[in-house]
Amino acid sequence: MKLDFASLLLVLSVANHRVSAQSCLLDGCLQSNQKSAGSTTVYPYAKALATSYKNICPRYSLSVEEGGSSVGAKRVCGDATLGAVDIGNMSRDWKTSEAAKQSDGYTFNCLIGDTSRSVAQIAVANDAVVMVVKPDPPSKPVAAPKPAPSKPKPAKPAAPKPSPVTGLPTAGCIKKLGCLSKDMLRWMYSNYTVAQLSSSGWTNVLTNSDNNDATRLWSELDSACQATEIKIAGTDPLSGEYDFFKSAILTGGTSEGFRSGLVTYVDKTSVNSYVVSNPGGIGFNNYVTGFSTSTVTIAPLKNSAGACVAPNASTVENLTYLLGRQNYVNVLKNNCTGLQASLGFVSYAVSSAGQTVVGQNNGIALTNGQVSVAKSRISTLAKCN
Repeated sequence: MKLDFASLLLVLSVANHRVSAQSCLLDGCLQSNQKSAGSTTVYPYAKALATSYKNICPRYSLSVEEGGSSVGAKRVCGDATLGAVDIGNMSRDWKTSEAAKQSDGYTFNCLIGDTSRSVAQIAVANDAVVMVVKPDPPSKPVAAPKPAPSKPKPAKPAAPKPSPVTGLPTAGCIKKLGCLSKDMLRWMYSNYTVAQLSSSGWTNVLTNSDNNDATRLWSELDSACQATEIKIAGTDPLSGEYDFFKSAILTGGTSEGFRSGLVTYVDKTSVNSYVVSNPGGIGFNNYVTGFSTSTVTIAPLKNSAGACVAPNASTVENLTYLLGRQNYVNVLKNNCTGLQASLGFVSYAVSSAGQTVVGQNNGIALTNGQVSVAKSRISTLAKCN
């Protein structure tokens, strides 16, 4: 039995987990050996999806590589140095310097690499950027009084003690604030002065300002907090988190960037290690790595409705968390046969079976509305118009 591509999509949407559908899929799958590369956030579930899809479509294979969202953009656009791929994985949207968005809102013409290439963007999962800080130290138990010695010993001169740091440490400070707002994060990370921030739509959040633009202290946000320098960290500039956080928080224009002192890491677990090792540290990280260890605390953020919301699968999926985002695969459009092979894989990724795999491998499932949009795009692209 031979299935055309439309029939394959129908089988995939109906079959989901059914083993009985495998014989039909075996006849209907499009034979192809394809490559994908890009986002390290997408990588775990993209790799799992490729394995799972091959179990029901053995004629199709997909190799999955990492590199970051910027690498995904370059390679699906045919970068000659890095090597071209059929699918570029990205945890952010396209930059205007990378590709030109077309009128349909989801196809792009490459402006880098091979500019004859065009791609289509399809969401396959939800994700978030989270803010990590060092947890407060546990409260020390009150020691029981020691019995008085039978013979008093001569007193030794006390060694001088360093002056204690007063005020609430980082996690306690955020708890006192209730949560962190977009304007607080912008002040922490921006290279703008307070005057520049104020002239570009910023609401002053400093209740205890030291009037020194050269410093950013936790105590400036609340006098109950420690007068400790806010040391900022985040993921590497090639990552989707870096670009997403920058575009979401630093909204003043092309002249606004990260202030000096920003420490970035390719290895996302190193962001967590930095804030634990540096008093006053705060870092932006991806959702999964942020929650991958008990050594950090995740800060709740104030959303556009004014509510303090902590990130979790529910608040990211229902879009109430401030820094929620979508993760995408970008399929090469230029070759119809290759496009249809890619769409078979993507159709599986957005099916209920595929979304289960996403959820089991560090992703957050799409909403029903997002799935409907993805399926509509797949259906249109399958016509190869």
